[in-house]
Amino acid sequence: MKTAATMAIRLFRRAGIPLDPGLSEEQIRAFEDEFGFEFDADHRELLMLAVPTGRGWFDWRRSTREDIESRLAWPVEGILWDVHYNDFWPTVWGRKPSGAPALESTARQHLAAVPKLVPLFRHRFMAAATRGGGAPVFSVVQADVALYGENLVDYVARETGSTKRYHSSPHRRIEFWSPLAELDPRYIIWPEGEPRLFWNRAIEGGFVHPTHVTKEGGPLPVGSPIEYKAYRT
Repeated sequence: MKTAATMAIRLFRRAGIPLDPGLSEEQIRAFEDEFGFEFDADHRELLMLAVPTGRGWFDWRRSTREDIESRLAWPVEGILWDVHYNDFWPTVWGRKPSGAPALESTARQHLAAVPKLVPLFRHRFMAAATRGGGAPVFSVVQADVALYGENLVDYVARETGSTKRYHSSPHRRIEFWSPLAELDPRYIIWPEGEPRLFWNRAIEGGFVHPTHVTKEGGPLPVGSPIEYKAYRT
C-alpha cells in the first residue's frame, strides 16, 4: 500500500539521495522521550523505513545530542533573535514589555506554547505530533517562514526538483508557523507608532527572493522606502 513515507522514499531514490536503514521503534521513542516531542506520523514512518543521509539532510542516527538540541531549538531561537534585534512582536502576544530581560522572558513564555518543529533538511522543518499525519513543512530563518510543502511527499518532491505537486485536502495549518508563512499581519508586526515597512525573505529552491509588504500585509506602493532587517550569521 502506498503511504506518504513510501512515496517519499521513491522520490529520494529517483533523485539519488543516499538512504540508510531505518530506525527502530525503540530508537524513535528514545528520541521523543529524551527531547520532548513526537514525530509526525508520516515523518516517523519515513525514519523507520529509511534515513536520508545526503548533504544537508538531518541524520538522526549519527547526530550528537548537541546537534539534535541545536536543530530543535533553531526555530525558536531565530524568533527570539528577531524579538531582540528586529523589534518583532506579534499583536497576538499582547503588550510588548520593556527591557531586555522582560522581553526575553515573556517571548519565551509565548514560544513555549508554540508547536515544535522537527528538522528535515538544513532550515526545513516538519511540524511535530500532528494527529493522523499530513503535517506541512516550513522553511524557517528567524521570523521569515515559508511553506515549503503541504505534506511530507509534497515537500520531498519540491526539494528533489520534481515538478509534480502533492496537495493536501484539507491543508493542515499549524498554530503560529502557518500565520507567519502566510504573512498574517497579526504575526508580522513591528514597532508601535507610525506604520513601518519591512523586508521579508522568502527562500525558494536555495535562492533568496525579497517579498515587500506593508505592516497590514498588502503590497508596497512603487518607490516606497524599504526597511531591511538583521539576520544571524
